[in-house]
Amino acid sequence: MSAVSLTLMAAIIRHLSKDLHTFEIVLFRTGLGFVFMAPWLAPSHGLSVLKTENIGWYMLRAVMTAIAATGYFYAIAEIPATDAVAIMFSRPLYGTIFAMVFLGELVGLRRWTATAIGFAGVLVMVRPGFETFNLGLASVLLASIAGAGLGRPDPLPVADRNRPIRSPCIS
Repeated sequence: MSAVSLTLMAAIIRHLSKDLHTFEIVLFRTGLGFVFMAPWLAPSHGLSVLKTENIGWYMLRAVMTAIAATGYFYAIAEIPATDAVAIMFSRPLYGTIFAMVFLGELVGLRRWTATAIGFAGVLVMVRPGFETFNLGLASVLLASIAGAGLGRPDPLPVADRNRPIRSPCIS
């Protein structure tokens, strides 16, 4: 279901980008996401799900989400969708680096090897030297890095991590 939804979303973005600016598409996608999620959240949890003591982390997450969505939507409009989607799959590679740098996670030889092979795959997709590096490729690479930064840097108890507002609304 999610694969079908993401494919439809990419096709719709590509179609709409002929007449609308990327920022407008991001605004409508985000607004519609809120409209569809609000009735699901309101009856069971009310506005209490919006309360947080870590507003700085949530503001950072909102900025990273905006960068990721805008970069990805722009790339879908400017470069072949297959390239944009494939490059977005590099998010876990950046996530590995972020976990090591920001969380102090130990990264072993196997994970470094897998990360290097993954980055080699990204280079195959980008084809440096054979194809002009354009704004569409730059935006999807930036979107991938920003998307990797959407992980939760503040450790929370498992019960708090599973609150509905944290999963479907922010993505």
